[in-house]
Amino acid sequence: MNQGDKKPNHQFIQQKQGDTEKYSSIIGVRDQEETENPSRAKLREEMRAKVGANLMKKEEEELDLASALSNPEWKAVRYGVVGAGHGGSRLAEQFHQFGYKVCVANTSKQDLYHIKLPQENKLLLNYALGGAGKDPTIGQAAFEEGEPELKEMFDRVFGEDAKEVDSFIICAMLGGGSGNGGIIPLITILSDYGLPITVLCTLPLSSEGTVTKSNSINALNKLGQLSANKLINGLIIIDNSKIEEIYSNVSLGGFFKAANFDIVNIFNTFNTLSSLPTEYVAIDPMDYSKVIMSGGCTIYGKVEIPLHIEDGVVEMDEDDVADLLLQNLQQGLLVEGFDVGQALRFGVYITGKSEHLNQIPANTFNYAFASLSEELKKADMFKGVYADPRLEDKLVIYLLVSGLGLPRDRVEQLMEEAQADVEEMEEKENSMRSKMEMFQQTSNREQDRYKQKRKENTALGKMINKRRSRN
Repeated sequence: MNQGDKKPNHQFIQQKQGDTEKYSSIIGVRDQEETENPSRAKLREEMRAKVGANLMKKEEEELDLASALSNPEWKAVRYGVVGAGHGGSRLAEQFHQFGYKVCVANTSKQDLYHIKLPQENKLLLNYALGGAGKDPTIGQAAFEEGEPELKEMFDRVFGEDAKEVDSFIICAMLGGGSGNGGIIPLITILSDYGLPITVLCTLPLSSEGTVTKSNSINALNKLGQLSANKLINGLIIIDNSKIEEIYSNVSLGGFFKAANFDIVNIFNTFNTLSSLPTEYVAIDPMDYSKVIMSGGCTIYGKVEIPLHIEDGVVEMDEDDVADLLLQNLQQGLLVEGFDVGQALRFGVYITGKSEHLNQIPANTFNYAFASLSEELKKADMFKGVYADPRLEDKLVIYLLVSGLGLPRDRVEQLMEEAQADVEEMEEKENSMRSKMEMFQQTSNREQDRYKQKRKENTALGKMINKRRSRN
């Protein structure tokens, strides 16, 4: 089927009302009725069939989580990942290293150069001078103009009509121009495939400028509207300022590498564990899909629980895991400013060495699950326990929380920081103008003195000055 013959079944209309822009759907792939979406039902059937096949295959294999994390066959959901802009492309590149089908697009040739993907999976959108200069309107125009090339790349990477993937992830940094501006056109294009769409986006560092923060606030407003209208199935928000606290001692060159790895590695761990068998308690692909596609905002992170081990024996009280989990809950998440009590659903994955898991009483885990459920105000809980032979003297607990509203506390902080930056910039501009005016006044005085001196040096001026001196 030619791309020109494909009829889009989903589009957005931009309506300006005052200073806000609202997007509405006129032909919905995902309507707002209470009945199950056809694409979701199809995904459910495929997931059930796939998990059965995977389990049959794995019965003959020894579970190796380390190799499973980079094996594309051991995933609950086959994501097709699209990176927009520089930051989004870096995140997408990390997904590629874990075995996902990935492509990226950007307006900047320089930023695409070092993205480690096959050349045919990278699209340069030639628009204006190159780059977007942190202007989302330029980024949006570039992605809209490049729609034919984008569709061609999607069919090549994800299979015709996206038959080789189950769902899409759009990766973007909200502070820039290309990533921010590319989100809406990408949602519009990918919606034509009739598959669920998740947006994974990052908030800026506190040290970044006014324009970057303002861009992020405006983008969150639009994405919140799209999520509320079910035009996207998940909105994952990562806060680079929070990650900066976690990696405070990492070098400038290594910061974003470490951050991108952690962001994608934790997400990939959820998707991988949900496809694997366990002798304990499992979260299956449909459980995972239900959490990740709950709508609203999704956040995640991990908490490490140290174990006291004496002569190979785990020594711990019944409430140790629960206490440490709750104490470190907010610190372990890759974003802040959310009220986790708003959550609709959450998944909790406990991992540790088999010999340690086998010694910990079931009541210890049950108490931890119950305590976490209480903290999240009785949100629908999905729980799993998995063996990970890489863990020597600790448990690692992964948390996936969904159905949240926007991070109002963090947005208000960004607005305050942006306002402070604006005031400082205005003060600088006023200072610059006053200095320029002072220079102009000085310049005028110098010109007057020059004119006077020149007048004095004429023949008539010399006679007048001589006469004055005699008198």
